[in-house]
Amino acid sequence: MGLRGSIREHVLVLEKKIYNEAVQIARVIKSSQKETKTTSAAPLQSKQNGEGIRCFNCNQVGHVARECTKPRKQLQQGRVYAVTSEDAAASPDVVTGIVPINGIPARVLFDSGATHSFISVSFEKKLNLPLKSLDYKLLVRLPMGLEVELEKGYGPCPVLIDEKTLDATLIQLEMADFDIILGMDWLARHSVNLLCVEKKLTFKDKEGAEFSFAGTKLPRK
Repeated sequence: MGLRGSIREHVLVLEKKIYNEAVQIARVIKSSQKETKTTSAAPLQSKQNGEGIRCFNCNQVGHVARECTKPRKQLQQGRVYAVTSEDAAASPDVVTGIVPINGIPARVLFDSGATHSFISVSFEKKLNLPLKSLDYKLLVRLPMGLEVELEKGYGPCPVLIDEKTLDATLIQLEMADFDIILGMDWLARHSVNLLCVEKKLTFKDKEGAEFSFAGTKLPRK
């Protein structure tokens, strides 16, 4: 006998979540291995060809991080409670919708549980904006308990809400189901009230006039 429809649906959702988390772990491990390999080879390379080495602290070519004379980047703590559609569905404190980011429609998650705002690696390729090194390193804790260190981002990025532009600083993060996460840094900066029950956001512009954004359920990718 086959599984009942409701049970089969739960199984498929679970499988997708496990797969997405596995992809995230694999990418982080791969990135970590590359960095470790580069760092371990750095002393030999610096003697042979200093121009081929990039500092992980200042992002300049010609030396390694331990030889860097610039101040060390401050390490900040961050968190994200939802990186997949299943995570978002389980959280009452989020709103989703399609929002233009630099003129390009994006799958956006408004999340008061996220400390910062993020952009997926796949969506960033559509933006005509330069990737920048942050002035700090951000250690982010993901829903599954994994921690990743981030230091690249974009900003200011124009976010269009009700024909009004609200800039955002977006940090590069691997995500499967969302293009953008707008977290508390953006929500607080623009005095946003997140109405979870109504799945709606309300804003006030500089003149005190109110405007709003009604969330919508995003189609599956």
